[in-house]
Amino acid sequence: MDFEWLVGVFAEFDRKAREPAAYDADYLEGRLPELLEVNRRAIHMFEELRAVIVRPLATGETDTRARRRRSGAMPATLGS
Repeated sequence: MDFEWLVGVFAEFDRKAREPAAYDADYLEGRLPELLEVNRRAIHMFEELRAVIVRPLATGETDTRARRRRSGAMPATLGS
């Protein structure tokens, strides 16, 4: 397989990080399955971080005593 394009991508990363490039086709070919898996996991993690949590809208009532009083389950004098 031809990994020269991938070698170029990693070399550019190293240039930006000011680190010496040690990637060649043999290195990438030997580590490619691991590198792909690490990046797949990273993509999955970032997709999970973008997830939207859906919950019912709040009714504005957080006081359960007020709800009980209105429903008749609690006399008004006890809930005050």
